[in-house]
Amino acid sequence: MPEPQFELLSGAIDGANADFYTSVPYTPGSVAVYLNGQLLLNRTGNPWTETDPATGQITVHAVDHVLRPGDEIAAFYLDTTTAPDQVVIDDLVGVVSDTEDRLTGILVGEDELVGTVADEERLEGQVATEDALAGTVADEDALVGILEEC
Repeated sequence: MPEPQFELLSGAIDGANADFYTSVPYTPGSVAVYLNGQLLLNRTGNPWTETDPATGQITVHAVDHVLRPGDEIAAFYLDTTTAPDQVVIDDLVGVVSDTEDRLTGILVGEDELVGTVADEERLEGQVATEDALAGTVADEDALVGILEEC
């Protein structure tokens, strides 16, 4: 899941350089660029371009926006990293507890969820293709999704 970021961009601010970089790859179409705290608007043409999302490169066009020493160039964007609390697992065995916790996702390809979902918690997603849900759903809990025939 993309995470929002706001940071100063790296790159030489010397009146000649036009290429600046985010610290991590960005999601295309999510960038807003700021020069000295002011949003660079898209009036008669975009004053900057999302050049290479994978490397974090943004090109600032020198027509109206030559960057000089002392200027600050920053960007707000969505990065392309996975949220730190998301993990990929094949088997989850145990208890999902603590009020209002959630297990969200898809169990596929002979994966298993074995255990108890309790205390107003939710299991959201899809159980499919020879997957198994074994255990108890109780105390105002919800199982939301698709349970397909094995």
